[in-house]
Amino acid sequence: MIRIAKAEDAPKFSEIYRPYVEKSAVSFETEAPDTAEFCRRIKETEKNYPWIVLEEDGKILGYAYAHRYRERKAYDWAVESSIYLADEAKHQKIGDRLYKSLMCILKEQGVLLAYAFITSPNPESENFHLRFGFERESLQKKIAYKNGAFRDLAVMRYEIGPFPEIPQPLVPFEILRKSPAFRLEEKNFDLETLE
Repeated sequence: MIRIAKAEDAPKFSEIYRPYVEKSAVSFETEAPDTAEFCRRIKETEKNYPWIVLEEDGKILGYAYAHRYRERKAYDWAVESSIYLADEAKHQKIGDRLYKSLMCILKEQGVLLAYAFITSPNPESENFHLRFGFERESLQKKIAYKNGAFRDLAVMRYEIGPFPEIPQPLVPFEILRKSPAFRLEEKNFDLETLE
């Protein structure tokens, strides 16, 4: 089941995310956020953008979310997307299901572009994004220092589009999710629905 994240999910998010921070350079955070910080992030994000969870038999296997790409108004139609999976959920197409749902919601909001910023090399994440349909846009060399070395950052771009001559204002997620027509479970379908 894919559903909207809630504050009660924060301890599990912290548990899933901690190894990405403490045992690798996948995340450029240097200290793993605690439950309170995850609660704050969820609350801050869900006003404007989705934060979703994949749960099976009451167990959270992964989460995905989007947030504003940059602060200036002209960037309104672009987001940064992120996805994190529990170890036992990897290589089971759970990431595909989460990202498909996330991109479909973003399209309903009027978002045109999703960016993923990935520590490089990170073949698992880079290949996942390429298979999903992201394109490599650039490589920012030695941009961050983590775990004893300077790290590169791959910038990957996914066009949700199409690009209209004049884009419509975005629909904040807190408004979209209250719409009678919004059904999250319907977002769990094939990528062709994005075209």
